Amino acid sequence: MDEYRILRIWGDQMEILKQFSNLLEDWIPKEASIAVAMANQYVCYVAGKYDLKIKEGQKIQADSIADQVM
Repeated sequence: MDEYRILRIWGDQMEILKQFSNLLEDWIPKEASIAVAMANQYVCYVAGKYDLKIKEGQKIQADSIADQVM
């Protein structure tokens, strides 16, 4: 698979995740933070009232709640 195609697929997936997070923002209280993870790392994060300081690409910490639900 060529590099351009991989980047295009990754970009498409990120766009879907951002749309999903926008939908969740309508249902979840404004104070809440929203984090989406795949393959043991965060791929999308929207800070709420209490910023958890999660960065896109950050690995999920072992034994965290996120790790337990993965």
